[in-house]
Amino acid sequence: MKEFKKILTPIDGSEHSLSAASYALELAIKFLSEIHIISILPSKIKYGDSSGYFGMVPPKYFDKYKKEAEMWFEQLKNTIKSNEFNLDKIITEVITSPLSVSSAILEYGESKNVDLIVMGTKGKTGLRRLLIGSTAQEIVTYAHCPVMVVR
Repeated sequence: MKEFKKILTPIDGSEHSLSAASYALELAIKFLSEIHIISILPSKIKYGDSSGYFGMVPPKYFDKYKKEAEMWFEQLKNTIKSNEFNLDKIITEVITSPLSVSSAILEYGESKNVDLIVMGTKGKTGLRRLLIGSTAQEIVTYAHCPVMVVR
């Protein structure tokens, strides 16, 4: 079985994403991998453009989202027993991007040269697809590395 040195798991606070991230953490513990837990804040929001100048997210939106994401990151870190894993191997980051969420995840994964992407089947959008959500479907289709989709 291939050892995964770098694992990426994107989260959005949904039950599916947090469940997948817990699974990714278990894999990271097993393989002593570095794990990147990221949350994407698109600069283009559902009802218009929140990007302001040059594709930047206005500070009030970014600060609010970052605080929420940091709570998710802490929630995941708290599931690890202190002697079970080196917490320095957990990299957390909130990313703003004018790209689609899936493009931002793919770009991040390639730039960090991750060996595996672990993600949930559906996110916060609540849209139902046949088996998996559109973001997961795009990641599976275009990723440079193996992708594990967790229900």
